[in-house]
Amino acid sequence: MSDISKIDKNFTVPEAIDKKDVVFYNVKENDWCLYGLMYDETQFFRMDKSVAEKISQNLIWLNENTSGGRLRFVTDSDYIAISCKTNGIARPNNMTLTGAAGFDIYGDNLFFRPLVPPPNTTKDYDTYWDFPDKGMREITINFPLYNNVADVYIGLQKNAVFKPAKPYTYQKPVVFYGSSITQGGCASRPGLQYTSILSRALDFDYINLGFSGNAKGEPEIAEYLASLDMSVFVLDYEHNAPTLEHLQNTHENVFLTVRKKHPEIPIIMITKPDFGHPAHGKEGIENSIKRRAVVYQTYQNALARGDKNVYFIDGETFFKNEHDHADCTFDGCHPNDLGFHLMAKGIEPVLKQALESIK
Repeated sequence: MSDISKIDKNFTVPEAIDKKDVVFYNVKENDWCLYGLMYDETQFFRMDKSVAEKISQNLIWLNENTSGGRLRFVTDSDYIAISCKTNGIARPNNMTLTGAAGFDIYGDNLFFRPLVPPPNTTKDYDTYWDFPDKGMREITINFPLYNNVADVYIGLQKNAVFKPAKPYTYQKPVVFYGSSITQGGCASRPGLQYTSILSRALDFDYINLGFSGNAKGEPEIAEYLASLDMSVFVLDYEHNAPTLEHLQNTHENVFLTVRKKHPEIPIIMITKPDFGHPAHGKEGIENSIKRRAVVYQTYQNALARGDKNVYFIDGETFFKNEHDHADCTFDGCHPNDLGFHLMAKGIEPVLKQALESIK
């Protein structure tokens, strides 16, 4: 028997919404509850489409991945339903379906349930979750990490409350720019990527501009990043620079371009977390040392210019020994859930300090 759900009901994924009292709300018509995403008549996306179009077809596709998107609202509905319209279900070989293409639900900052496509779904899907107890809750629903979403509808009980959540403590968003790790690969569900963990811990809005394999610090990207209204900028793209020379030619330029438009905001620079993983070999470790030095030089140069609002976080500190390295990644590169937890714990005190400096 290949279908485990026939043996264990806890593995069952509802494939239809069998609620006679359900009322659906189109998110695009109720965008007060949407965070971290833009949208047009065709889909949701993360940054201005015209910028992605200047760079590559890859970036156009990645921009349509909804990593970092959230729905936030208060309701007393006995259940939450999702009706999701997509252009296809993402199924990366190195990620769970719940992480790549599913949503997940938090109530009052506590995880309740993933909302995952049924196993054989190829496009649109409906699913739901019954809460175990009645009550008013502040809901956060995280969007998929590696899937596009054309439309999404929230299904609530008829006559249930549907009103805005309490504003974030830090309402002006933190902007994260980085690699597949920033995008959330390979978290098992969206709420476990490090940006989401940090947002829950420190109560801030954010925009996730992690572009898997395609965060290369291009001048057009640097200008776009500089144009955003943000509270803190997190620069985390070192892993995607194709060569050491490319990193040398772009990293400080991204920093300076953002700093010119935002002379006062905190800027945090992070190096990759899989530093020194045994799977990379001696040459890989030596390359990591050289690349880290480039990022650190950008930081040192800023300090030398008198910049008092710049921070450096060494990714080698996230996974502290070979045992941690082996247990903290899916494939020697991308963090698993433990890895993202440790990343968030390593970043949190620095980001907390940065946020508190702007209150």
